Amino acid sequence: MKEYEIQKRILVWHLDEGITLYSEKNYFEIESNSNKLSAYSCAFPIVTRNDTLNNPVITTDITALGENILRVDVYHHKGTLQQKPFPELSPPVTANMTETSISTGKLTAELKDNELVFSYGGKEITRRFSRLSGCMTTPNGRYMAEYLTSDIGETYYGLGERFTAFPKNGQRVDMWNLDSGCASEMSHKNVPFFISSKNYGVFVLSIIRNRERSCRVRTILSSRRETFILHHSW
Repeated sequence: MKEYEIQKRILVWHLDEGITLYSEKNYFEIESNSNKLSAYSCAFPIVTRNDTLNNPVITTDITALGENILRVDVYHHKGTLQQKPFPELSPPVTANMTETSISTGKLTAELKDNELVFSYGGKEITRRFSRLSGCMTTPNGRYMAEYLTSDIGETYYGLGERFTAFPKNGQRVDMWNLDSGCASEMSHKNVPFFISSKNYGVFVLSIIRNRERSCRVRTILSSRRETFILHHSW
C-alpha cells in the first residue's frame, strides 16, 4: 500500500477529488432478536420508489459479547473473509432487547433520532456522527469511515507503543508497523485499541487510520467495519 493514498478528507466538510461518501444518515428498518440488533440505513431519504436507485444500503449489526461489551459490525457488501480474533461465545450472552436498543450489563446501544447512541448506566458516553460515517468510494477502492463524538475535556489513551504525547487528542495515528525508532510519530507496536477518560474503550478491526479531533474520533477501515465498545469502572 502506497504511503497514504487513503487520506480521505482535507477538512471536516471537504472531500478529496474522486471521493464519494455514502453516509449513514437515514435508518429505514430495524430488526432485533435475542442477541442482535440490526439497523439498515441509506445515504438519502427514501420517499418514493425511485429513491432506492443509486442509494446504497449500509447494515449495522450490534451483538453482545459479554457483560458491558458490544460488537458493532458495519458493512455495505458482506462478501469478504471475516477474520475473528475472538472465539464464538457458547452459549451466547443474553442481552436485554427493545425495538431500538440492545443492552448488556449497564452498556446500551440505542438508535435515537437517526443516531446510534452508546450509554452506560443511562448516561451517554459517545455516539456515532452519522453525517461523516459510512461507505467511501475512492480511486483506490472502497473503505468504511466511522466518527464517534467526543465530550468537552475528554481525553484518549492507548493505540500501542507510541512516542508522541500520552493523550492522543488531536493526533493522527496510522496503524502501520514501521521500525521507526523512538523519535517519530510512527510505531512498530500498533494496537488498534484506545480508552477514554470517560471509562469506555474501543477496539477496532481492519483499521487503516485513526485520528482524534477535539470534537470527534475518526477511523477509516477496509470494506467492513467491526468495532468493539466496552466499559469498565477502572
